[in-house]
Amino acid sequence: MKFVLWFLWQPLTRADIRNPHSDHLKYYHSLLRSVPSVFLLSNSMRKEASVEIVFLRENTNEDPFLLRFDGKHLRYLSPDLLSTGAILVKAFKRLSMLYDHTDVFVNPGVSLENLPPERSNDLFQTEYVLRQVKKEQKFSDFELFLNMLPLNDDSIRIDLVFENSPMKPRGIVAECGIDSVDQAITIINFRKDEVSNAG
Repeated sequence: MKFVLWFLWQPLTRADIRNPHSDHLKYYHSLLRSVPSVFLLSNSMRKEASVEIVFLRENTNEDPFLLRFDGKHLRYLSPDLLSTGAILVKAFKRLSMLYDHTDVFVNPGVSLENLPPERSNDLFQTEYVLRQVKKEQKFSDFELFLNMLPLNDDSIRIDLVFENSPMKPRGIVAECGIDSVDQAITIINFRKDEVSNAG
């Protein structure tokens, strides 16, 4: 299963991830929880899973970029915020290298990539989109969304648009009133495991 996470980029430093009161850490909190929830099981890792984080820019003259996590090769990922935060900080330090390369190694299983021009409208062409909204709004839509997912299809792609993202997808499947996107990912993975075990 592939998750594509749409997020508005802001700077993040090592000092930010070590300071629990940092505004930048609070801003990234939901994303930092979401990546491990895609891959981590109680005593192993989902090798078949992958995540692409599309970092959008506030200044539309700046190109968006992609941070890819591949479960087959992923190492050094823990459930804590510091682990994922350190990967993001390392990736952001290497952003300038994207001017000369199409992709840049960050960690085993993690690469930084330019977003190809043909993917600029990517979100508008995908079938399963879940947008994070405030908890009071449309909570029942999530159950409907789950029932629509072909969870027996390993090639399924699910796009999750964070509340801070300026991207407004057309033809959205559901808006999800959840505290954080990692909850949605955990529930989707749990349902997928149920379907796999039943088969």
